[in-house]
Amino acid sequence: MFKHSRMWSILIASERQYAGNLGYEDDPVSTYRYDSNVPNSRRVAVGDVVLVRDTERLLGIARIVAIDSEKSEKRLQRCPVCRDSGLKRRAVKLPEYRCDRGHKFDVPLADDVNVTRYTAHFGASFVGAISPVPRERIRAAAFRPNGQFAIEEINAQAIASELQEALPGGRGLIAAALSRAAEATAATD
Repeated sequence: MFKHSRMWSILIASERQYAGNLGYEDDPVSTYRYDSNVPNSRRVAVGDVVLVRDTERLLGIARIVAIDSEKSEKRLQRCPVCRDSGLKRRAVKLPEYRCDRGHKFDVPLADDVNVTRYTAHFGASFVGAISPVPRERIRAAAFRPNGQFAIEEINAQAIASELQEALPGGRGLIAAALSRAAEATAATD
């Protein structure tokens, strides 16, 4: 049914680097939640293969078997001076927050924005990694690497050997992504 699949790296983060986003309730073995504010959110599709990773390493691989969507609101925290949502909570210094533009403050503004919330379901397809693949290696295989993106399209050919070693139970999923990559290469030749 899902012969050729795109491969994506998806970030499951228990701790958020930016305080402007309050996060999602992910279950890395069964679901991934994201919204329409996330770059690449509208490109992810049923049948695609995902490399599930945390902030340090690969956790596993899965296939998206269904995606639910619903209209919703998302609360963003913003700088009270410039309204930027790129906030970081400061561990030692006061005031507690600093935005990407350098403003410092104690209490961020709460801003509710309209979004489409998505839940990608993996069914029983998740296969856990048996050896580590560092995040740097996964990110280096992205077609357009961006350290701030939670969803990045991956060049399956660029990381195939590491994935096959770390995910022996996921060879079918890796092969599906490699098949798509081979077709894309052949189409451009």
